[in-house]
Amino acid sequence: LRVACARVSWCTVLAIARCHGILPLLYEVLFSDQVQIPHKIRTSLRGEFQRSAANSMLYAAELARLFDCLEQRGISALAFKGPALAALLYGTLSLRTVRDLDILVDKAQLKTALDALQACGYAPMPGLDGCGPVEAGEAQKHVALFHKEGCFKVELHWNIAEPALAFQFNFDQLWANRENIALLNKPIAILNREDMLLMMCAHGTAHCWGSLKWICDVAQTISALPGLNWRRILARANVLGCKRMLFVAMALARQICGVALPSAIEADVHSQKVEQLAREFQSGLFVDNRPVVNLERTLIFIRSRERLRDRILIARRFIVPKLKPNARDRALVRLPKNLLVLYFPIRLLRLTLLYWRQAVVPLLRSAADKPIFSPQ
Repeated sequence: LRVACARVSWCTVLAIARCHGILPLLYEVLFSDQVQIPHKIRTSLRGEFQRSAANSMLYAAELARLFDCLEQRGISALAFKGPALAALLYGTLSLRTVRDLDILVDKAQLKTALDALQACGYAPMPGLDGCGPVEAGEAQKHVALFHKEGCFKVELHWNIAEPALAFQFNFDQLWANRENIALLNKPIAILNREDMLLMMCAHGTAHCWGSLKWICDVAQTISALPGLNWRRILARANVLGCKRMLFVAMALARQICGVALPSAIEADVHSQKVEQLAREFQSGLFVDNRPVVNLERTLIFIRSRERLRDRILIARRFIVPKLKPNARDRALVRLPKNLLVLYFPIRLLRLTLLYWRQAVVPLLRSAADKPIFSPQ
């Protein structure tokens, strides 16, 4: 490590650590090994670590306050990620960056939970277009709220991933199997360890594993929680249809963090489909080429599922909404009422041209850059 550090561009290292939310872990590794790094970088890293730790403490106190409020209203809530996960996996709040609080509730209690958070000083954040708050009925998996004075952000979830991933779970079962963790002397309800690992795998897949922090969390779950019931994990993954997502997460944890995997899943992680997906996710970690086109993401979601019915559902949820003609189709050609049905083939033509340009052409160019025959 000391030899490698002598040739490091430290500004680049810090930029990557900030981007991926692993600056506290970088600080822990470098300072615990007493690696010789430039004084300016050491001072900057220590200062950022201290600010991150203070921020995590503030968020932990706010989480405890919000759970008091939710409990008083009889709302079943589970903390997901955030300071509760930091305390469970790392044993301290300082080793995991916290940018918001993720709270999972049953969708039947969503309106009551929103009212409770608003009574605690929160308001729904504006939508991406800044035209007003995102209503719960319009959102796909969570509502984002911002504290009017304290600068805290909360994401109130009723699902872990957007409907495009077709990943569903039963909240009542998660609640029945919950655990509690003490956070600033306040018991906080969290997912049990096996369910938490599966939800982390689904969350990472939904975001195409775009952050090193999520992979580190998976690796830390394996190494810091040796009592994991892998038989139960595999059984739950089979029911939820997320075994391949689990195996890909394990492959990433092994390849990037060097964690040793349990023998119960070793053979499945080495399968060709799993390793190929893991390589693709890993190659996109440090370059800005992660899938942004809906078609690319949908194809990744399909490949990340092992059950045929899940793949079909993902494809249907992608295709069906896009077949409906919109204002752009109608603006392209003005048709009389008796010919409105022709907007459907017009829509298909526009979609074909769009995805040919956004997805197919880049793939063909990429293939053209590779030699057909390798040199002897």
